[in-house]
Amino acid sequence: MLIMSVINRSVPVLVVLFLAVLSASTVALEQAWHDKQFITDSFVKISLRREYSTDAKQDMIRKWRRPIHVYVRSTVGDSKLQKEMVGVQLNHLAEITGHRINFVKNVDDANLIVVFTLKKNMKSSMKTLGLYNNKSDAILEEAACLGNIRATNKGEILSATIHIPVDSTRSSGLFLNCIVEEITQVMGLLNDSDDVFPSIFNDQSIDGYLSGLDYLLLKILYHPKIKMGMKETRVRDVVAEVLAELEDDGSI
Repeated sequence: MLIMSVINRSVPVLVVLFLAVLSASTVALEQAWHDKQFITDSFVKISLRREYSTDAKQDMIRKWRRPIHVYVRSTVGDSKLQKEMVGVQLNHLAEITGHRINFVKNVDDANLIVVFTLKKNMKSSMKTLGLYNNKSDAILEEAACLGNIRATNKGEILSATIHIPVDSTRSSGLFLNCIVEEITQVMGLLNDSDDVFPSIFNDQSIDGYLSGLDYLLLKILYHPKIKMGMKETRVRDVVAEVLAELEDDGSI
């Protein structure tokens, strides 16, 4: 689920709220994810499209320009293990994208906050962080885990927050899935699609780790030729150039 709204401030920003409704009930048929047309279509669906949004003006590339400074806030469970699990995924993403990502000791220095809490406490945490609105209750009822980004209207991601309810995700077997998917999504791959497989962005996927297709989508998003704010027509042209490079270096 993806919800967007515009914050009326001196610097226009978009709040993009997304949740991972993760399911391991079925396995979609394997698709030829190494096919360049399929990769391009998948990238467009995951990086540009928005669930519950029909405003094509909002379909643009969103990505981080500044380094990502991460703070982990844990109020339940093994905080050391949780931070280690987050760190493994962050290191993986930094290696794939080439983007600088590091932990910080103080929350005031962070632009990405990862909150480990109880399901019943997610609402109060969202209120504390200024993320709660009149749609939040319905979202929290459905969400396995929840994240949001704050971005300029030109596509630069400024900050992000992730909520992972330790009790409910562990009991449902989705704890690892939530860590991997939510942290990956706040990099700028914000949509889910059943057409994109194998991928953590497919709610029918049973794999809690990044697939080869996910690797390519991240490589494309953070390629220097892919600029924040790009629209679909230009994206498709540039992705073709990027894929030619990835094919030459053996990534495809």
